[in-house]
Amino acid sequence: AVSWFRKAAWQALEGNDLEAVLLRAEQTMAYGATELELNELHAVQAEAHQWRGTYREVLRHAHAAMELLPPRSQRWFQVAGALAIAAARLLDNPQLRSLCEKLRQLAEAGEASDAFIIAAVRTALQAYIAGDYLRANALLDALAPLMQVETSPRSPAAAAMICLLRANRAGYAWQLDLCPRYYEESAALFEQIGDQRNAASQNFDAAVAYLDIGDFGRTEQLTREIIAIADRLNLRRLSTACYRVLGAALYYVGRHDESREMNRRSLEQAEAAGDRRTGGACQIIMALLEV
Repeated sequence: AVSWFRKAAWQALEGNDLEAVLLRAEQTMAYGATELELNELHAVQAEAHQWRGTYREVLRHAHAAMELLPPRSQRWFQVAGALAIAAARLLDNPQLRSLCEKLRQLAEAGEASDAFIIAAVRTALQAYIAGDYLRANALLDALAPLMQVETSPRSPAAAAMICLLRANRAGYAWQLDLCPRYYEESAALFEQIGDQRNAASQNFDAAVAYLDIGDFGRTEQLTREIIAIADRLNLRRLSTACYRVLGAALYYVGRHDESREMNRRSLEQAEAAGDRRTGGACQIIMALLEV
């Protein structure tokens, strides 16, 4: 029964049924899991919680998993990516800095597995968004040679993350018009393998990039599409962020009542999740609406 429930938890994650992931994991623990099985259970729960936007639970399960999983294993890197997202949303900068340093050292030591690329790019971008440009750029610089290598030998997921790396470096060079293209290429790669969660996430990044270059119509179109997906799959992390970005786009085109409502929804969800980063961004627009 334990083995079946553990496999069922990962299958539920692949099927985007996050509630079933957590239920199957709890059932497995109730039956008495081995240490190896506990590693897997904490890892799958960390991943499910980061999509649900329950970030403190991500930290709890990620720490438990990373203590037990073999370092540099596929599962270890997967959990590291979830930890980076949660730490960034909670503004837990010490944890984000520590993870950046570990992954930079691995990159400089020659680590180049697909699982590593996914975790390292995700962590570097979270640090960059959090404003830790020194550590983010150090990790991104260590990953830069990957952009010069043909991505076709990589898995679609790793190739998608290399597109994200290119988008970030284009933005850093003020080539902002290139960023949406790279993000949408990344989303397309995830769509090819049926990964609706990450495809929606990368389309969200494209929406933010369109916001940055003033294409508010495209921002609205993408965020409304993503909100529909996020609501269907219970991806609270994405819906919270999308309401915030949609609220900003509506503010800039003068649709202030709609903007206020979108920001209210985002702020409500962000505060419930302890998402200080998104909550702070909402409050900026809400303050502008009162001017």
